[in-house]
Formats: sequence, C-alpha cells, structure tokens
Amino acid sequence: MNNTPHPEFGKCLTTKNVEEKKGRIKWCNREEGTREVDNGWRFFSEFDTEEYLAETSNWSVVDFDSIVEIDPMLLSLMWMPYGTEITIEYGDDEISYIDDHTGVPIVDPLGGKPMIYKRTHD
Repeated sequence: MNNTPHPEFGKCLTTKNVEEKKGRIKWCNREEGTREVDNGWRFFSEFDTEEYLAETSNWSVVDFDSIVEIDPMLLSLMWMPYGTEITIEYGDDEISYIDDHTGVPIVDPLGGKPMIYKRTHD
C-alpha cells in the first residue's frame, strides 16, 4: 500500500482491519481534516467495534490511493463534501454504497449513476 500515483488526493485515516485486509470496508465518513494533507476521509471495517476504534494503535494514516487499491469504486468519493457518511452493503449479487443521511444509494459524482456495483461470480 505504498504506491501513490495521486499525492494530491492526500491522506486519510483507516483502521488496521481495513489496511491489513482483515475486514471489508463497511463505513466511510468525511470530516474536516486535522492537517493540510488530511483529506478528511475515515474508513472502517465490518469488524470494528467502539472498543477497537478507541485504541489509537488500531488506526493508520494512509494515502487515499491505498484505499482505492482496496476498493476502486471509492475513487468516486474523493470529492464528496464534508459530512458525507456512507455504508457499504455487500449483497450476493451487488455492492451498494448507501448515503447514511437519506438511506438511498450514493450517486457517483463522476458517472452520474447510483453507486451499485453488480458482482460477477466465478
């Protein structure tokens, strides 16, 4: 996770469960960054608990590109406003990116369509 083709995307916070691929990304929140390079994105895994999140050693600062390597669909989120909160729902046949404020799929700002990814099965 050290490839940074887009340094202008900045850095974000993610849990070790996401960084080490122990769990899938489940929640994505954007808040005001705490430093100039902090783009404000926070990524959480399906296994993260309040106790886990409270322990600072369970967090990592990573390039946004590292998150996109894990889930390329998340590139579309880069320019979404502060206050954005998303839940990723993993179904048998699709993955949906749901706006926590409205309960409906996020509209991809790059493609203009709802962010619902149809899975292909082997």
